[in-house]
Amino acid sequence: MSRILRHYPVTGDPLVRGDPLSIPVTFSFDVTGWTWIAQVRARPDDDPAIDFTITPDGTDPAHKLILSLTSAQTAQLDGGEGWDLQSVTPTVETWVLCQSLRVQKDYSRS
Repeated sequence: MSRILRHYPVTGDPLVRGDPLSIPVTFSFDVTGWTWIAQVRARPDDDPAIDFTITPDGTDPAHKLILSLTSAQTAQLDGGEGWDLQSVTPTVETWVLCQSLRVQKDYSRS
């Protein structure tokens, strides 16, 4: 069963380009031992722009994942890109699909 989001973040301020991003995903069942893939793309059929790092959340690793992007990765975002989270094993299935990232472009450069 997929959860479809029109945009992320769903509420509040957009993410800031160049800042790290962590997205928590919670499941009502045990996902221990599952393998995952999550990618950001400008459009669904485009080549992947960015791969999320996916790790079990230390507070509840059986039911929670953290999808992370580094500062260098979010610096590549323009806003409007989509992403999804798919299980690879034990079954291939899309669990979260986001149609558009809300990104605020930063002003400072180092």
